[in-house]
Amino acid sequence: MLDEALAGGLRRVVAVTDLDNHASQRVARRIGMHHVGRARVDDDEELEFFVS
Repeated sequence: MLDEALAGGLRRVVAVTDLDNHASQRVARRIGMHHVGRARVDDDEELEFFVS
């Protein structure tokens, strides 16, 4: 799906996961996405960000 999105003209795809969702983070890395950082979105919630 990532390949199709990029082939269809999207320049970048962003994946956002919960901080503790290691399975989704592994999937993002396995399909070629790169970890770009974390962000706090609420007082008690941090998210991980990946880009293609």
